[in-house]
Amino acid sequence: MKKKADIIHTASLEILEKTGLRLHHPQALKLCADNGFKIDGKRVCFESEKLMNLISKAPSSFTLYARNPEFNMEMGSGKIHFAPGYGAPYVVDASGKVRDGIFDDYKCFLRIMQSSEYFNINGGITVQPSDLPADKAMPMMVCATITASDKCILAPNGDKNGTDIMFALLEGLFGTEDLLQNPRVITLVSTLTPLQIDESALNTLLTYAQYNQPVMVTPTVMAGTTGPITLAGTMALGNAEALAGIALVQMARPGCPVMYGCQNTCADMQTGGISIGSPERTLCVAMGSEMARMYDLPFRGGGSDTDAHGFNAQAGMEGMMTLMNSWQSGTDLIVHSAGILSGYAAMSYEKFILDIEMIGMLRRIEKGIGVSNEDLAMDVISAAGIGGEFLTQPHTFQKCRQELYSPRISKRGQLISGDHQAELVGAAEVEKNRLLSSYMPPELTEEKKCALRTIMSDNGLNFDLCLITDQ
Repeated sequence: MKKKADIIHTASLEILEKTGLRLHHPQALKLCADNGFKIDGKRVCFESEKLMNLISKAPSSFTLYARNPEFNMEMGSGKIHFAPGYGAPYVVDASGKVRDGIFDDYKCFLRIMQSSEYFNINGGITVQPSDLPADKAMPMMVCATITASDKCILAPNGDKNGTDIMFALLEGLFGTEDLLQNPRVITLVSTLTPLQIDESALNTLLTYAQYNQPVMVTPTVMAGTTGPITLAGTMALGNAEALAGIALVQMARPGCPVMYGCQNTCADMQTGGISIGSPERTLCVAMGSEMARMYDLPFRGGGSDTDAHGFNAQAGMEGMMTLMNSWQSGTDLIVHSAGILSGYAAMSYEKFILDIEMIGMLRRIEKGIGVSNEDLAMDVISAAGIGGEFLTQPHTFQKCRQELYSPRISKRGQLISGDHQAELVGAAEVEKNRLLSSYMPPELTEEKKCALRTIMSDNGLNFDLCLITDQ
């Protein structure tokens, strides 16, 4: 009996061969023509054997290198990594008030992620700064990220000019040869479902390939609106788009690292809007992980995803369901693992802190139960004896901080009357302030700062505005 992944794979190949994909970029179309694929205007039909030969050129694993090697990330090795929420235009506060995200919010999240032990990556688009011009936001965000953090770089995606400035900044920081040899930055490339990839996404894909830098090719097909109502059909469609994008990377630069992404989910059939806190979302991500393993590619999936509009029980319930599903599916990089609300529309500081706590819990589960002689503690059991106690045993003092996870904001202890939601919000605020106050800017030489300042100035951008000053 054929596995579900094999059936979806066969259906995707049929889609690509018979229906094809529309590519809105002349260079991408030329690459496809040069590789022997049939072109009709902007439509490309992909012959299956040639397509899969290209997919086989993508590496099964790669290392994303941070400025500080302590934070290097191995993709495809079985290690699970976490990245923040991405792409939100709004911020929701604890009272439920919605406001536009601003650049100070972006820099605040940079500080929190740099201070947190659970992130080896920083940046992205935690919020889209409404106070920056659209054509300047991307390079400003990248400049803020590389000066505020020495972790791996998750870059925003943007137009050609912004992408070119970003790579000029990275060349100033790492050098051109280093970039060509070492993956230093990663970003998302989203398809325009159904069966299209737009010019901006293709420019990003091709520019990253030019520099030998990885992208996460990630369809977000919504069952019932941009894809068939059935999840199998939605997965076949999304898989076809992912394969086409990955093949394009290999056409542009054979052997260039790339990640297979899956953000497929369902639409809410009452509103037509996206639903990311649904059980269907978890099924799609789990199947996406299986598809990536079948192709021997590193996998990117979703995180603590929720449709909740605020910091509430729904956000916690849906967030833990989706985050744990991605973790159990062996996702290499879990994007949206902290802070996201309302179907990607908003970020919440309180939820960001709660999600960090959930990540900490998963890291503890990941460690499992040790069974060494010291873990079995037979001598301790013997010393305590029948009817004894273990609280005052030296073994307990030695091990209590290592063996047990201690939450920073979750409440335990005696039940008392009170406003428990307010207590949780207060604890999240305390933890947020602890992370902000413990932020230490990484060292950056004056020579590097001068190079970055010059690049920004040459492009009409304010370097000093990118620096963290409110400590």
